Amino acid sequence: MFEQMKEEQVVLLAQQGDGKAEEYIVKKYMNFVRARCHSFYLVGAESEDLLQEGMLGMFKATRDYSPEKNSSFQAFASMCVRRQMLSAIESANRKKHHPLNSSISLSTPVRTEEGERTLGDVLCARDDDPETMLIDDESEKAYMERISSQLSSFEKKVLGAYLLGRTYQEIAVDLGKTEKSIDSALQRIRKKVSRIHIG
Repeated sequence: MFEQMKEEQVVLLAQQGDGKAEEYIVKKYMNFVRARCHSFYLVGAESEDLLQEGMLGMFKATRDYSPEKNSSFQAFASMCVRRQMLSAIESANRKKHHPLNSSISLSTPVRTEEGERTLGDVLCARDDDPETMLIDDESEKAYMERISSQLSSFEKKVLGAYLLGRTYQEIAVDLGKTEKSIDSALQRIRKKVSRIHIG
């Protein structure tokens, strides 16, 4: 049935929730997406991962295509698939450098009751004496409470997800924000943490 229809009509049916039309589009473009995969390389991933990214681009193309705004569905789909693959590659490259980009130096100055010291000094100053350890634990808890009191509810959510090892992209999707807003929130968090008095 779909073979006799214009492709744009099939896409419109898929947009209206017709599962068979959507399946037809996916099958028709599977080899097209697979061929695009050969042009790219995704760091630390299998070729199937890139294919999945490409198919995600196809789904977006199907969802967002508008005959009034775009010339042909094939041209629009090609652009969406390419963008999705490039976005995945950029994200993978950022993740590769993530430890370097998001780390806090042990030489970072922090204020303590003893005056200004480096973060490394504070972390190395722990004592194995149970009383000292208890006091340190209480200080750490108070420090975490101070951090929490300085953050907005959005920053708390971002920090919580970040500490669980979520990527910028995953946090952005979870919170319905852009990766840029997640990055900005983490930059603000780092500045706030560096200004908090320890001890």
